[in-house]
Amino acid sequence: MLPRLMSSLPEGNIFKICGFFFMSKTLFQRVEIEIRKVKPMKRYLFPILAFIPAPFLYFYLEYAFATSATYPWFLVPLSVLYFALTGYFSKEYRVTSLLLWNLGSLGLSFLFAHFFLVNDSEYYQPFGEHFMIVYTWLLMIVAELFVRHVVKYYNENVRVKK
Repeated sequence: MLPRLMSSLPEGNIFKICGFFFMSKTLFQRVEIEIRKVKPMKRYLFPILAFIPAPFLYFYLEYAFATSATYPWFLVPLSVLYFALTGYFSKEYRVTSLLLWNLGSLGLSFLFAHFFLVNDSEYYQPFGEHFMIVYTWLLMIVAELFVRHVVKYYNENVRVKK
C-alpha cells in the first residue's frame, strides 16, 4: 500500500525521497514550494549560510584566542559579513523559513558546543554557556532580519523610483 501511495505523489517531491508522504499541504510542503520559486543559485546559498553554526564558531574562536592572550580582531567584521550575506540572500524567503533554518543552526551550535567547547564556568559568567549561545543567536537573527528589511525596502521603493 505504501509504494502505491508514494507513487501517486508528484515527481521530485522531497517527501518521496525521504519516504514520508503527506496528503495535505503542510508547513514543510509550503517551504519546499517556496524554495522552488527562488532563483537556482540563491536557492541553495541561503540554506547553506543559515545552517552554519555561527554562534558556536564565534565562541570557539573567541575562547581559543582568549587563552592565547590575543584579541580576535576579525570576529566582529566576519560576524557582520555573515549576517549581511545571510540577510541579503534571505530576501526571497519568508520570515518563518528564515527562523526554521536558523533554528537548525542553533541546534548545531548546541551540539558542537557540547563536544568542542571547554566547560569553563568563569569565562561564561554570570549566565552560562547555553545562554550566551542563544543570546548570540538572537542577535544574529535580529541583524539578519534588519538587513533583510533594508534590502527589501531598497528593492521595492528606491530601485523602482530610478
